[in-house]
Amino acid sequence: MATKKWFVLVGAEEMGPLGPRGLRQMVRKGEIGPDTLLRREDHACAVAAAQVRGLLATAALEPHRSVHGHARAKIHGPFTELRVMGRSLAAVLALFAALGLLGVYFGVAQWRHAETVLAGAPMQVESADPGLFGIGVFAVLSLVLAGGLFIWWLWTASVNLPHLIAAHVHYAPSWAIAGWFMPFLNLIRPLAVVTEIDQLSAEAEADGDASVRANRPLLLSWWTAAVFGTVLALVYLLLGKTTPEGLRIAALAHFAAGLFTMIAGALAAWLVLRITDNQERAHARHPDPVPLHRDLGARRGRAAQTA
Repeated sequence: MATKKWFVLVGAEEMGPLGPRGLRQMVRKGEIGPDTLLRREDHACAVAAAQVRGLLATAALEPHRSVHGHARAKIHGPFTELRVMGRSLAAVLALFAALGLLGVYFGVAQWRHAETVLAGAPMQVESADPGLFGIGVFAVLSLVLAGGLFIWWLWTASVNLPHLIAAHVHYAPSWAIAGWFMPFLNLIRPLAVVTEIDQLSAEAEADGDASVRANRPLLLSWWTAAVFGTVLALVYLLLGKTTPEGLRIAALAHFAAGLFTMIAGALAAWLVLRITDNQERAHARHPDPVPLHRDLGARRGRAAQTA
């Protein structure tokens, strides 16, 4: 259904017709206040602007203020298109997931070697300790590269948020970087930052619908797999592999680290594409930040008086 036009009552005269964007521009300029009378083209009676859902900043921000208690966050930089960066990062994360598959393979090979040693065969150094994911130090370098690219993309996505939605951003873009390195916070803060970016990007893509929520099953699955994969990889590097029993334990750690890394890489790629696509669609739909509100109104063709 097409968006309805509005008229602003100035004395005995009507000014218009205006679309929702035109009304919001007048609000930003201070030309429309809560008591200003507005009439929609298909209505005979005028109503106060405060009764038009999603128009005034105070009404638009109220759902989010009840959660965060703040006004809209300041802008930290220009909007940056994420399409190329996001898809490139997703490809890197998919390759990183493939490294996890190598870890699974070498973990199984180590376990089989341990079984042959227990059966009386001599222990072979190459089969006993093939290095993390079979490529040793290069696996660690791959983790640093993928992690660095992910943090760069995450910082950019955080900077983009105030350009997409007029809502308070609880975590400044600096948290997209610092949260990973601060002791006692890096097991919680990065997940909270990514969750907020995912939620606000989804709300912006939905034209400010505050009932939209982050994809928590995806986020929690990714973060759990990432944490366990990292911890198990470190455990594998520290384990001794000089005895058959030690080799079996190392093989299990290697297998599990590869499995969790494979899952974390695939889910991270999915998450990156989800946030990237939501931000790109939101920016293409409304170059100005959309107000946060609970009713999509004219976008879904359901509300009777929504600007």
